[in-house]
Amino acid sequence: MLDPIFNSQLMNTLLTQPWFQLVFIVIISVLASTKATLQSFVCKKHIRNSQDSILYNTFFFVFVALFLALTINITTPNKEIIIWAFIHAALTIAFQVFYSMSLSAGPVSITILLISFCVVVPTFVSAVAFKESIFYSQLLGINCLLISFPLSVKDNGEGGKKANKKWLILTIITIIADSLAMTLQKMFRITESYKVYGELASNTFLVIVYIFGAIMALGVYFAIRFFGSKEHGANKHTFKIGIGVILFALAMGLDLAIYQKCYMTANLKIPGSFFFPTFMGLQTTVMTAIGVIIFGDKLNKRQLVGVAFGILSIIMLNIQFGSSFVIG
Repeated sequence: MLDPIFNSQLMNTLLTQPWFQLVFIVIISVLASTKATLQSFVCKKHIRNSQDSILYNTFFFVFVALFLALTINITTPNKEIIIWAFIHAALTIAFQVFYSMSLSAGPVSITILLISFCVVVPTFVSAVAFKESIFYSQLLGINCLLISFPLSVKDNGEGGKKANKKWLILTIITIIADSLAMTLQKMFRITESYKVYGELASNTFLVIVYIFGAIMALGVYFAIRFFGSKEHGANKHTFKIGIGVILFALAMGLDLAIYQKCYMTANLKIPGSFFFPTFMGLQTTVMTAIGVIIFGDKLNKRQLVGVAFGILSIIMLNIQFGSSFVIG
């Protein structure tokens, strides 16, 4: 069971210490990078169209819900938890599906880098809603992210998957869905359910999210299967369910179950102005390296400059110097 660890007095005390907050975020980043790497392998080998992606995520979400239900304590969900979980599940479905399609359509390293833009929205909302201090160095880091965007998408066509219009649109949709999902999970802290039930409410929220996610994904799959246009992938049985795919889904489900519990804990207990940029920065750095080393993505000079600005933004978002201010 994960709850005795996360609900202990020692854990609550440690999460107030800046050094442990950083260590905890490093652990979350490793879990996220592991899941993303497994997902990338699946996407490159098995995902050929939206129907494939949705079917795979159906199995994936079932395993996440199962692992969470077996490892954390939950309570009977009330109307508020169900509504929040339903909205979050819809955003999660959108993120996972478009994320898979983005990874299969373009360069892994640049896809991961661009998705780091989703950190801007929850960081801003967190600062406004919870009156957290923002440092001018963090604003500079956000500007570096904005600079890295046009530089990173420039591709000279060398090696691996090429950047293209379809990939860029899919990646932008992924960024929007992830931004909203991250923000919604942070804002769960203000709900009456969390104020009354605390960890039980957040645990129940997570399990319901993935139950809804599996149901939604399966519904979308059959909708495409029976009513979609064949020209857009419907009725094309490219996805084959085998032992390899199931093992990947099991591994991803276990990894994401632990990750989600850690992420939800950090999201609710660590200031968002520190958590979101640090987490996304660490994950981006690791996954960019993985994309180049493992998946063979080759970056031209313009892209390397974009990656450099992306790494610089990570540094600026995490070092707090100069004056700070509170929004609102």
